[in-house]
Amino acid sequence: MDDEMELAAANAWQKQPERETVVWQHNSLAEARYELTAREQKLLLYVIAMIEPEDEDFKRYVVNIPEFAQLADLQKDDLYRELRDLAKSLKQKPLIVPHHFDEHTGTFVDLVTSWFDTAYVGRNGAGYFAVTLSPVLKPYLLQVKREFFRFRLYQVMQLRSSYAIRLYQWAKRWEFRKSIEITVQDFRNVLGASNLAEYADFKRRAIKPAIDEINRESDLSISFRELKRQRSKAVDRLVFSIKREKRPELEVLQPPAPPQLEFGLETQSEDEPVPPEVTKKFAEGLRELADLNRYRKNPIPAIGNVRPEKSQISDTEIPNREKSREKNDDDDQSKLHAQLPTKHPVVVVASSWPGDDDEPTEIVEKLTEKLKLSYDQSKTVQFYLDHDGKGYVLEKAALTRSKDLRNAGGFFIRALEKDYREPLINTKPPPPPKLRRNELSRSLRSHQRRTKNAPKPVRNCENSSKRFGHPARSRCSPA
Repeated sequence: MDDEMELAAANAWQKQPERETVVWQHNSLAEARYELTAREQKLLLYVIAMIEPEDEDFKRYVVNIPEFAQLADLQKDDLYRELRDLAKSLKQKPLIVPHHFDEHTGTFVDLVTSWFDTAYVGRNGAGYFAVTLSPVLKPYLLQVKREFFRFRLYQVMQLRSSYAIRLYQWAKRWEFRKSIEITVQDFRNVLGASNLAEYADFKRRAIKPAIDEINRESDLSISFRELKRQRSKAVDRLVFSIKREKRPELEVLQPPAPPQLEFGLETQSEDEPVPPEVTKKFAEGLRELADLNRYRKNPIPAIGNVRPEKSQISDTEIPNREKSREKNDDDDQSKLHAQLPTKHPVVVVASSWPGDDDEPTEIVEKLTEKLKLSYDQSKTVQFYLDHDGKGYVLEKAALTRSKDLRNAGGFFIRALEKDYREPLINTKPPPPPKLRRNELSRSLRSHQRRTKNAPKPVRNCENSSKRFGHPARSRCSPA
């Protein structure tokens, strides 16, 4: 029975991920809520790294225990017995993915599932261990071409703390923002630290150690500052600054510089044979450098300090040499691309305004990047998309776009909350044009002439005298 199991394990062997393997995940998994230990997360990420870019469905992923132990820096003696317990935990512990689009209802819901669907463990220490992932996670792990983040597998395998592994993945998701604001409660869910209810314990046992380990071991540099609640000493929000650090071991290796030779360029020509101590590639580099120096006003300082005069080269020879060099460059580029391994295509989300044809998730992503929205503001946009619809959010986005504002993101959120609308156009007819000075004086004089020639009303002096108790005045008397 053991021989059959060993034979099945040998036949089911799969290509194992390497140190430089790239792990691809959907952005929603960085915001998902789950609580796993450091070893459980390493096993999970090791399995995710086995997914090929062209896979259209999940497979049974067979884990080579010695290779996994070497990459994760674990002791393989008791690891096989421990993998059984790790697979059981990953099967039982819940995974909650927020804002999951349900195709049956056409709405966004919270997806509650688990990472592993099935685990296959050999009996009596046969050394066979394989797992299958939950089928509902296909949109988040298979052929992820947009709204994704990625990282090298060894970056998380070298971390010791479970909080550091979670924080590193979350930071890679928001690395393009450079700065991200999040509430303390939401960040506690991101790190899976629900047991640390007090902020002082959360900061001392989770945040600070995770940041210190990431800054020391990985390619990221993270810092944060606290924002307190108004008129209170309680810390309500955290603002993280994320930037990539170029460490010596992470830099792309360049080919070594050619050794300095004792002879100059003037001793080498295209007709002379290459010295035996110079390799073929180095000789081609010498010829190319010599050709470049012939056509440059300021030659590139390299091995020799003497170059041929420009007059020694005919005018018809220069363009021919240029064409041949361009052809060689194209050939080299085609050969280089042919040798490079095929990678998953990288799609860069353009910083543009959303349109009617965009999906709700695309609208949130574009508005977040365009208006520099915080994490909570992005959740607010998602809330209004679910409750008021896409047309309402796009209407407020168009209103924000029509204004030249310094804090466009804040105005957009207030427009959503208070239902800002475009001001109504005044349909009142314009007032009549004013008369010019000459026309005004002319109309005034005509009015005065009309009133001067009109008969004046005769006052009743008798009634006036009786009313006021005095005799009528002379002007009331007849002439």
